Amino acid sequence: MPPILIVVLSRCTYDIGRKDRRKVCDRVRVDNWLLFGNITEATKPDNYKLTSFINHLGKNAESGHYQSYVRYPKQDNRWLNFDDDFVTEAYQGRVMEFVRGFNQFDTPYVLFYERQQ
Repeated sequence: MPPILIVVLSRCTYDIGRKDRRKVCDRVRVDNWLLFGNITEATKPDNYKLTSFINHLGKNAESGHYQSYVRYPKQDNRWLNFDDDFVTEAYQGRVMEFVRGFNQFDTPYVLFYERQQ
């Protein structure tokens, strides 16, 4: 398994009847951990920890804004929010609300998980 697992969520679809792209706003369950069992008997289980993600804020596929959140190394409850020129600190509870889509139009787009030893 790779040291960094990148999960890209397909958040756009093409509406052939309207001839335009649509944003998919379905909620997705995102956890702090991804746990993989033994792929083969020769391998041990792999555990991946959510270390960063990118959100799309906006109602449609044609416009919006992107933000990213990155976990402080070795500090589970502290995150940094990168929003254009601004970097602010965020805490675990608020971050998990955001990544789980507490607002219908603020949706996770790319998730980065790091394999834990």
